Amino acid sequence: MAVFVDATARARRDVPGRGCARPGAAESGRLAERRWFERVLGRRFPSAASACRSRPDGEWFWLGSAAAFAFLIVLLVGLVGPAGGGDVPASTGVVQVRSGDTLWGLADRFAPDSDPRDVVHRIAELNDLDGLTAEVGQSLVVPMGRA
Repeated sequence: MAVFVDATARARRDVPGRGCARPGAAESGRLAERRWFERVLGRRFPSAASACRSRPDGEWFWLGSAAAFAFLIVLLVGLVGPAGGGDVPASTGVVQVRSGDTLWGLADRFAPDSDPRDVVHRIAELNDLDGLTAEVGQSLVVPMGRA
C-alpha cells in the first residue's frame, strides 16, 4: 500500500500545473531530457514557471467582471423589488381584535388582494404598534377593501 501511495504522489508531481516545487535530483534529469527533446523536435515546451501559474492571463479579469455583474444584478433587484409590491388599500376601518386574531389574519381578511406583509406593516404603522402583536379587545385601524 505504501508503494502505491508513494507512486501516486510521484505521479501527481509529474503532472504540469500540479505542485510547483523547485527542481530536485529527479527533476534535473527530466530537465535534461526535455532539452534533448526540444533540440530533436525543434520546438520549445512551456517552462516550469508557466506551468505553475495559478490562472492564465486575463482569467482574473473575467472572473472579477462576472462577480461585479452578478453583484449589480442582485443590487438592482433589491432596489426595484418584486413587481406589484406596496399595493395597500387607501381606505381604512376600525376593527376589534378577537381571541385568536393575528395581524396576518386581519390582513388576509380585510385586504385579500394585497400582499399580507405590506398590510401587516401598514397596520403596525397606523396603530403605533411596537411589535406585531395586538391585545384581545384592542381597537385597530386596518386598511380595508381592494387594492
